[in-house]
Amino acid sequence: MWRNIVSVIALPPCLWRLGRALASAQHSEIRGVIARAFGSPAMAVLQALVLAAAVLAGTSESHAGDVYRWTDSKGRVHLGDRPPPGVKAQAVGKRKSGASAPTPPFADKRRKRQQRLLEAFEKQRKERKSQRENAAAQRDERTAKCAELGDEIERLKTARYLYRRKGAEREVLSDEERTHYIKRQEQLQTKRCR
Repeated sequence: MWRNIVSVIALPPCLWRLGRALASAQHSEIRGVIARAFGSPAMAVLQALVLAAAVLAGTSESHAGDVYRWTDSKGRVHLGDRPPPGVKAQAVGKRKSGASAPTPPFADKRRKRQQRLLEAFEKQRKERKSQRENAAAQRDERTAKCAELGDEIERLKTARYLYRRKGAEREVLSDEERTHYIKRQEQLQTKRCR
């Protein structure tokens, strides 16, 4: 099983040879030495990988150094850790350990564009939320008005008589006028409360 794992991992050539040697060890003498030293061939490869990782992690700090800026003969500006020989270069700062190359000049534009997009999306999200809240408020208001209209229709149907005002006097509605008024209110309820 460990052969498959080793074949997938990209190993430096020396570790690859060690793994192949351990995998093809056929003599019990060699296997005995490996078993006494590492416990098993798989453990030997694992320890070699850990050692390689530790060595590589230690070398990353040695790559930290100055960053230089120079202009070539065509007028193009370059940034790097080693200027070409014979070119006047200016040190612009220190590169942090394990850091990537300095950010390109267009990164600022991209960051600003991303910020504008985020602000536009946020504004759009707030507008949609406001629209949803307004629509919910209108629905609630319409529901309340429909309930009031339903209650009014019930009062009209159960009242002994209905009247209308003409100046200071009250005029009682006839049965036909009363039925017509109640139907008009029911139609209004049907129209508004769908």
